[in-house]
Order: sequence, then structure tokens, then C-alpha cells
Amino acid sequence: MLAVSSTFETNSVSIQMYEDFQTKFLQTLNSRNSPGNIYEAALTMHVLIQLKLNETESNIPKFMDFILRKQQIDGSFESILAAYLVLPVLSGRNLLQIGKQCGPRPQTDITPIEVLKSPEHQNNSVKYILSIGNPAEISQILQIQVQEGINLLDVMKMAQDISPQYRFLLNENQEFPEVYSIGGIPNDAEKGMIWRLYVTTSVNSSDVNENHMTPYAGNIKDIFPKEEDEILFWYKPT
Repeated sequence: MLAVSSTFETNSVSIQMYEDFQTKFLQTLNSRNSPGNIYEAALTMHVLIQLKLNETESNIPKFMDFILRKQQIDGSFESILAAYLVLPVLSGRNLLQIGKQCGPRPQTDITPIEVLKSPEHQNNSVKYILSIGNPAEISQILQIQVQEGINLLDVMKMAQDISPQYRFLLNENQEFPEVYSIGGIPNDAEKGMIWRLYVTTSVNSSDVNENHMTPYAGNIKDIFPKEEDEILFWYKPT
């Protein structure tokens, strides 16, 4: 079905053939009692995302619930292949959509990393903290020199270039980009563990106390860290 969808977008198959394949696919899907294994479930979700069906037509919640239940304690899935298939699904995308971005690099509003790392622009010292658990059991602190006037997304881009523990993934299929994974640890909907952003200023970073922090749920591109500001991403229960 994914292959037919790809050829349909290039006008290589007729709309009638495409609709026939879609009908047959949904009939087969609805006749099955089990999502199968994680690979089958993930590939099925890739197709359902492509078909843009509503939840009633597609049984999307059943497949998503099955996939999330296969997530390991450390946030990983059964194998590298499983993670390769599942991660796009968790951000509401499929392989066809990702494949369209494998050509020339698209223009973005993110400053190139070479410019961000230029010494002549590094004017502000910002503390970027990652904490896990409630109360925080693990904390990672990075003191980073950043260019004045850049936004938090650019700061995060610099941090992940410095340390793999700060590598992050974004879900941009909504009003504001949402960080759903940092350091290889994704949000876990089943356990209610998510990455939450707090903006702090001149707070003792060793005392990770929510009462001294300001939670932020807006657009991370609208945060412009200043000298001695502290940014905290906290992986904790909702």
C-alpha cells in the first residue's frame, strides 16, 4: 500500500487503482484480530498515516496502544529495525514523508551550527540542565556560551553538537514544536513520563525544586536565553 501511494503521487497509477488497493487493504486490516508483531504494527501505522483516515475508520488507537506496550523499560524497542519503524510513527510521520526530505536540505529558521559556534558571537553564558525522576535522581548540566539573541531551539542544537546526551527529537506536526526525546529517552505515554520544560534564572541547579521554576508550554522558538539564564528539561510524571 505504501508503494502504491508513492506511485500514485507521481501519477503512475490511476485513482481507481489506488482506491481499489486502499479498499482491499482496509478490508484485510479489519478482518485481523491481532496487530501482529511490532514490525507489522509499525508498518501498518505508516500506511494509515499516509491514508489520512480518521480513528474510527483506521483503528489507529489500537495499533498505537500495541506499539507503546512494546516499549522497553529504557525507552527502546525490540531492535534497531523496530526503532527505525516506530520513531517516525510516534511523531505522526511515515517513511514516504521522511523520504521527501532526503533531497536538498530544506530552508529553516534555525541558524547554521557553524555560525552558532563562532567565538565572535558567543556572548552569553547559559546553563542547560537535564533531570530525570521526581524527585530528580539524575541531573546533567552543561554550561554553554551562546550568541546573544538566539532562541532556545538554537541553544539545544549547539548542546547536542557538544554532547550526545543532549541530542533531541522534535514533533513539529502541531502548533508548536514539541520535544519528545532527549538523549535517546523518549516520552513514555504509558507510564506518563514526559519531558517538561522549565525556565529558571539564578537558581541553584543542584536543588531541582519545581517550586523555584517556571514551567513553559509555549513555542521554544520564542525563548531567547540571556546571560546566566538556566534552562531545564525535566523527565518526570505528568
